[in-house]
Amino acid sequence: MVVPALFKLEPKESLDELYNFEEEIKMLRLVYETGRVAAVLGLRRTGKSSLVKSFLNSFNVPHIYIDVRRAAVVAGRVTARGFAAELGRALTGLLRREDSLKGKLIRALGSPTTDGRGHRA
Repeated sequence: MVVPALFKLEPKESLDELYNFEEEIKMLRLVYETGRVAAVLGLRRTGKSSLVKSFLNSFNVPHIYIDVRRAAVVAGRVTARGFAAELGRALTGLLRREDSLKGKLIRALGSPTTDGRGHRA
């Protein structure tokens, strides 16, 4: 039996897959366009991750998405090594999606004697 995409367990990644989030999308867009920060809060399994991922993908917002649950957990806490590994995966994904950022990042990381604007520090 084939399960419809509506019932996938993974978070949705496109606005076409979401149902009844029009107001939340409007609020996220307003927050993004005004340069503010948003916190998406709600009960478990109500679509928070799907909302954020779908919004970012649909509006072509360069982003990294870190699922901290995938990081190594020891005694109920995320380890620095596990978080660093997830951050590395997320940054790699960003650089694959956003080719124009790759050159900027390489230049920024490759010239430690400048202040980021090309001026000597």
